Amino acid sequence: MKFCKNCGKELNTDAKFCTECGMSVQEQKNTDTKQTRVPERKPMSPKQKKWIIAGVAAVVLLLGAYKIGQSLLSKERLINNFEEALIEEDEKKVAKLLHSSDKKLEINKDTIKPFMKYYKENPDEIQETVESLKEQAAEMDGQQDTKNVYDFFSSTPDGMVDLQQDGKFLFYEKYQLMIDPAYLILSTNYKDTELYINSKKVDKADQANFEKTYGPYVPGVHNVEAKLKSDFVDLVAEKTVTAQGEDEQMVNLYLEGENLYLNTSIDSEDIELNGKLYINGKDVGINPFKVEEFGPVLTDGSMKIAVEAELPWGTIKTKEKEINSKYIEVNLSEHEETQTKIMNTIVENTRESLIAIANRDNSKMTMATDELKESIQEEVDEAKEYEELFKGKYIGSTFNLDSFNISYEEEEWVATVEVLVKGQGEYYYKDETPELEDESEAYEVELVYDTKAKKWLVDSMDYMYFFDDENVKEITEESPKMYPAS
Repeated sequence: MKFCKNCGKELNTDAKFCTECGMSVQEQKNTDTKQTRVPERKPMSPKQKKWIIAGVAAVVLLLGAYKIGQSLLSKERLINNFEEALIEEDEKKVAKLLHSSDKKLEINKDTIKPFMKYYKENPDEIQETVESLKEQAAEMDGQQDTKNVYDFFSSTPDGMVDLQQDGKFLFYEKYQLMIDPAYLILSTNYKDTELYINSKKVDKADQANFEKTYGPYVPGVHNVEAKLKSDFVDLVAEKTVTAQGEDEQMVNLYLEGENLYLNTSIDSEDIELNGKLYINGKDVGINPFKVEEFGPVLTDGSMKIAVEAELPWGTIKTKEKEINSKYIEVNLSEHEETQTKIMNTIVENTRESLIAIANRDNSKMTMATDELKESIQEEVDEAKEYEELFKGKYIGSTFNLDSFNISYEEEEWVATVEVLVKGQGEYYYKDETPELEDESEAYEVELVYDTKAKKWLVDSMDYMYFFDDENVKEITEESPKMYPAS
């Protein structure tokens, strides 16, 4: 059977034309002879199919791996990781992300603390720093030569972090976050001052007005301290400084102390004395009679000073005195027992002097020097010459406690004090009756210490026109006696 190749109608064996479409059977034969026979394609084997699939997969994987690697090492990802670490306050992560051109600078979770503290205290700076890094990244993308980009951006005054290209890894460009090292110049005014940076001791001043540079440190907020521990006082100066890097930060750790100048009114060239110096009740191991200057101490009145001295009349310790100046006068008479001995000596001598004048006999005077006895004897002799008599009564004495003073003069210990003597006394003639009234006279009394007799002796009593009665002690006679006895 034959069919029309044009329309598919069944043809008779001897048909010349298709009864359906009218196409000549002869033309259909010619067309068949002209067509080129296409050879049949051989089907692929399973092995070939596997290789083709593996090749396509490899290309896709390599392309994906490249894109992943490019993303992982991109500057954008680096900046984003840095921002997240700052916000999360992840010290370890931040430390891993930062680098420095200074190989001496160690960057780890401990040294990074000042850097983290800066951003914790200034949270707005996180966004500003990130924006600065993104600007640097954009600038890099627009440049042909990125070799000097880091140098360009490191000059920005407010940035603590900069972006830098760090060569390549395989096909990828590498980037780093860079920080400049910070250096601190510490200065202090006293020798032996210990210096601390971030609670770690870095040095001890080997001279006064000490200055030295320390670093490198990670930029950020640093705590610096100066500590001086002495027998007198513990002085501390503390400051918090923000170091941005590049420049050296000057920090003056001045200790608020003063050297004290002590005046005991005793010249060490005149006499050899042993003594102790007490600051706030503590013996600081200084002989105040050999050392005139020491320190440092505070002069704001918060500290007190006292002196102990081995003197001929015993070991004395002065009253504590506030240190409110760098010049301190120490009065050895500021000792209660010594003052009491001196006052009792003056009271006894006043009584004995009255008796000597009234009885015209100074032989029983035991509290006066020979010079004072002679002065009393002259007064007695003058009264005898004019045939005058004397009658009197000693009532008491008032001492100005602020006027006590002890010094060493011309190889003698001398004490002075102001005293107001109250009593009655009148010179009269034999046929007269004395008119006795209470009277008060002010004197500056001077005493010397008799090292042989081991007691104070009154040497002179000079009249005074004014007596200060603000801080006084009064000693009165319980039963004042009239001399001579009637």
